[in-house]
Amino acid sequence: MVSGLLLYFAFICYAQPAACSLFPPKRASETNMPQKMKRLQSEWGCVSRWKDKLPEFLGFMVCSLLSYITRFYKLSEPDHVCWDETHFGLMGSFYINRTFFFDVHPPLGKMLIGAAGHMSGYDGSFLFPPGDNYGDVKYMGMRIMCATLGASIVPLVYLTVLEWSLSWSAASITAMMVIFGEYQPLPPPACGAIAEKPTVQYRTTHSVIL
Repeated sequence: MVSGLLLYFAFICYAQPAACSLFPPKRASETNMPQKMKRLQSEWGCVSRWKDKLPEFLGFMVCSLLSYITRFYKLSEPDHVCWDETHFGLMGSFYINRTFFFDVHPPLGKMLIGAAGHMSGYDGSFLFPPGDNYGDVKYMGMRIMCATLGASIVPLVYLTVLEWSLSWSAASITAMMVIFGEYQPLPPPACGAIAEKPTVQYRTTHSVIL
C-alpha cells in the first residue's frame, strides 16, 4: 500500500507539475510573509485540488485495497507445493545455492524469488516435489514477494488508464477487470490430493481423472 500511495502522488505531481511544484517562482512584490504563504498555497494548488480529485483518489484506494486483499487472502494455503512452485521454487533454490542450470526464461523472476526466499530465511535445500508438504520450510517469503508484485499491477493499470482516458470510472472498471479477471468461485483441486489419489472430487460437480 505504501508503494501504491507513492505511485499515486508521483502520478499527480507528474500530471500537474505546475500545480504541485514545491518551488513556485517568487515575485518581487511578495514582502508580507502571511500573504506570501497564502499565495504560495494557492499557487501550489495541491490542497485545493483534492476536492476535485477525491473520486480518483477513492477509486485508486478501493481498487488497491481489493487487489491486495484478494492476493493475500489465505496466502499460506495450501501448505504444500502447488502448481508452478515446483519449477520456480526449485530454480530459486538453484540461485540461492549458486548452482548452474539452464533457464529457458529471462532469469529476473526466479532471481527475485530466490532473493525473497534468502531474505526470509529459506536456505535453498528444499527440492519442491509436486504435492509435498512444506513442513518447516520457510516458503512464505517467496509467496509474499510474488503476491506483492501481482497486486501492484492493479494500481499501475488504474493510473495508466486514468492518464489515457482522464476518467476515474474507466480506470476503476479496468482495474476491477484485472482484479477479478482470474477469479474462480470454486477453488481448483488441491495439488497434494491429486498426487495422492487417482480421482479427486471437485465440489461434487467436477472430477479430475489422471
